[in-house]
Amino acid sequence: MSDLISRSELLKAMDKRYKEKKDIVPDNLAEGFMQMENLIKEQPGIYAMTFTQNVAKGEWLYNIGSLDSTRQYKCSKCGKPPILSSNWRFQLTNYCPNCGAKMDGGRE
Repeated sequence: MSDLISRSELLKAMDKRYKEKKDIVPDNLAEGFMQMENLIKEQPGIYAMTFTQNVAKGEWLYNIGSLDSTRQYKCSKCGKPPILSSNWRFQLTNYCPNCGAKMDGGRE
């Protein structure tokens, strides 16, 4: 199990502990690492949403009326086309490279 801590809160804690109290100087590198390890362990965890909980959903739409061959497909969320591969074919990816919508048919 991995847990997350706030980088900004850790930096604040480091400032408070080590910059304000200049008398706390480790005697050697190992002691310094142990002090930092303890400081990190003391930090509270943060809640983080997983990426899939708040991702937009859409689908690749075939644009029949388009005369422009680069606009034959478009994202249902942002209306932009998918990326072209090196052989000038569309790569209908699982995510829109423009807006990040997950291409699973627009189902919530």
